[in-house]
Amino acid sequence: MKLVLKLILTAIIFVSCSDNSDTAVLNTQNLPENIKKRMRDSIDFILVDSLVANKKINELPYYYSMYHIDTLNTKYLIKYADQLGLAGQYNVSFNLLNKAIRYTKNNAKLYNCKGNIWQYIAGVKMNNREYYKNEMDSSVFYYEKACQTDSNDVELFVTMCLMYDGLGRHDEGIKAIEHAMKLQPTNGDHILFRGVCKIGLKDYKGAYEDLRVITAYRKSDANMYFNRAVAESSLKMIEMAKLDLDTCVMLEPNNSMWHYYRGVCMTNIKSQKRNGFLEVKKAHDMGYPVPEHEYKHVMKKLSEVSI
Repeated sequence: MKLVLKLILTAIIFVSCSDNSDTAVLNTQNLPENIKKRMRDSIDFILVDSLVANKKINELPYYYSMYHIDTLNTKYLIKYADQLGLAGQYNVSFNLLNKAIRYTKNNAKLYNCKGNIWQYIAGVKMNNREYYKNEMDSSVFYYEKACQTDSNDVELFVTMCLMYDGLGRHDEGIKAIEHAMKLQPTNGDHILFRGVCKIGLKDYKGAYEDLRVITAYRKSDANMYFNRAVAESSLKMIEMAKLDLDTCVMLEPNNSMWHYYRGVCMTNIKSQKRNGFLEVKKAHDMGYPVPEHEYKHVMKKLSEVSI
């Protein structure tokens, strides 16, 4: 049996790597489900093994193979379509998803995947400093359609919240995450995401209350500590903000942004002003884009005998 599985897998991967689409005639659609699962597990093992060993491989043929084992299984179709998007093969990905949408009714994950692909395109355009608003609008459209299609899928509403927050639509982000909270009232991550949205609305007191639960749910997430430090600074809780920024630096010591904001925070504490200016200088030396006028001010202060 193992030999048969190995031969089938080898044939599928060979087909997926071939440039000639006419070779894709191997039919595994009607194999028993337990056999198809073992085949996918074998492919997944190769991917995990390469990740653990830090090997660089072209993953696309492997995702194609998992999809091709049963092309009617939308879970693996979506994974393959997503990998196509990451590889920049946007038209192929959209064609695959559109075809699936035509024969699969009310599958919210398909719309969500289309939203992901549009976001990948927007990301590339943004990095190239090209106009990308239309792509972001398309991404939001499909994320919203996914939520409308399945209002009981928590992950969809979390994605929607993060998308809205990134676009500055913080009110809508809160509505989306509060819907997720109704579905999963014990998930602390949702409270944290709501807190981040509240910062966008300058509701710093509300944000601080939500972000107080960081250590219970995301104690290793430097971004969450940074968001709480923003709320604390705005509430004049400077010492508390300094402690959270200390945690950011401890978690990610090579992140120059954490050093910069910790330095800025320290300059507002009388006993730590000089160390604060040294920290801002360190952030600059690490490559953080400290504004020129601010850097000159820092260097001037450091040249003084006492501060």
